[in-house]
Amino acid sequence: MLKMLGKTALVLALVCFLAVLFTGCAPSESELSKDELVAKLVDAMAEDKSDATDIRVLKHSSVDRIVDTTGKVDDADLVLYYYKIGQDEFEDLKFYAIKNNKVVLFGGSINKMIVDEEELTYSGTGSQFDSKKGPTDIDWFVYGHRLNPGIATVEVDFTEGKTKSQEIDELGGYIVHGRFENFVGVKEVRGLDSEGNILYRFPPEDNKVQMFQ
Repeated sequence: MLKMLGKTALVLALVCFLAVLFTGCAPSESELSKDELVAKLVDAMAEDKSDATDIRVLKHSSVDRIVDTTGKVDDADLVLYYYKIGQDEFEDLKFYAIKNNKVVLFGGSINKMIVDEEELTYSGTGSQFDSKKGPTDIDWFVYGHRLNPGIATVEVDFTEGKTKSQEIDELGGYIVHGRFENFVGVKEVRGLDSEGNILYRFPPEDNKVQMFQ
């Protein structure tokens, strides 16, 4: 198990992000091959963190997230990275957009990883906008990557009763997204094999705690 420490709030530079989304003549993500997009994402992180080594893209996906104080929902692109600085290992969840044929990164939720067992990494972060009418709903992201190659799917139980799942692709990572009216926690994260058998569970059945609260 890799426990995640140092969770930070995922901050989106909204004005800049929207400006990038709607300007420029660069190819869109859909026009890039998977390999081309991954290469551009790696280049962007190498430029953002010049001291990082062994940079890998663990997952990239689009989600419909709340983007302003009115509660407006729009597409947002996310990327989950792995990298090293010295001997320390990190995961970094960021928003990104493509401008002038380059990837531009926004925000970040960085987690230093401490190796305990080699199964599955996990962490969580949320974002919410405050307005005169009150706070918007909360977008929750639970993310990480597998170290046990037998894990094919990740399931996440949230404290308000929803269960979300995601298959793990060839990059090895996952970003599970949920939207909630009120602040919630995570009850359990499970790693399943291709036949649905549980290979990994945190917390263990005999030690139930609420995570990311």
